Amino acid sequence: MLNNAQRSKLYRWIPLLTLAIIPLGGIAYADATPPAAADAPASQQKKTSKNTPQAIGLKVAVVAASDSSDNQETALRALQAANIGLQRQPGYQIANPQAVAEALQKAGLQWPFAPKQYPQARKALDKADRVLSVSVSPQTGANATYKAIVELVDTKTGGLVGRGEALYTVSSPAPDTQDGDPQMRAVDGAVLGAIADMCKPATLNGVVISRPRGYAARISLGSLGGLRNGARIEYLADGTPIAYGTVIDLGTGESIATIAPESAYGKVQVNTPFRTADIPPAGLMGPSRSEISQKEFDSFAKEFSIASALASIAYLIVK
Repeated sequence: MLNNAQRSKLYRWIPLLTLAIIPLGGIAYADATPPAAADAPASQQKKTSKNTPQAIGLKVAVVAASDSSDNQETALRALQAANIGLQRQPGYQIANPQAVAEALQKAGLQWPFAPKQYPQARKALDKADRVLSVSVSPQTGANATYKAIVELVDTKTGGLVGRGEALYTVSSPAPDTQDGDPQMRAVDGAVLGAIADMCKPATLNGVVISRPRGYAARISLGSLGGLRNGARIEYLADGTPIAYGTVIDLGTGESIATIAPESAYGKVQVNTPFRTADIPPAGLMGPSRSEISQKEFDSFAKEFSIASALASIAYLIVK
């Protein structure tokens, strides 16, 4: 039997022993599937599939790609690069390109959509939240240089909600690579750069306006200022970070953020400036204070309606 001291030492080691050890430059996940799982029977693999991370975020369909020089080959390359670029960005679920093409053809829709066509396009694309188009253009007087512009449109409103632009040059061919065509590589680089530009979060600034509870601060930014729940912030002194935090309660004009480490709590005072270090994309942000309140109210209203209906039925039966 183990005594209390021995149990304490064992419990401290258990979390470390359960982590997956991988080479430097990778990431170790506490719930990583053991290597032996790949050789396991199909029935066992189905069981472990429950631990596979599910894609989350806004569903996006890449609906069109064009080349200003009417080069169909580079337009197709840009379409492929756009799908790959979106897959590399967090917060998006990419619709199957072939399914998108078939759905639009079946619905008789062609980009650009007219304002009245967006509800029809959303329905045809299995309720995709966003549609993305990409346009590329070769730059005259330059060797293997392309410019790309990507635009993201909301399918509910038909409004432009994202835009990215990038220029990419390939100085020389690369015959030792699988694809040595400098023109195609320039298209890839321009499209990927434009998508990265579209997804780049803004840097917002503000000040601490109060300290409502321990190890938390009320800050002067909310949803109206472009902040999202889950944003990482840095508290500053002379432009240098002195503490860090995460927005956990997003309001309209102000929010609550944590303060870490605990030793820095005393340094964060009213009027301490802060800036955002990272803002999650719309598809990954947490709910705002008003959204949480609305959800709680809707849940209460549903339960109240059911209880009232049951009470009415019980009264009629007894009567």
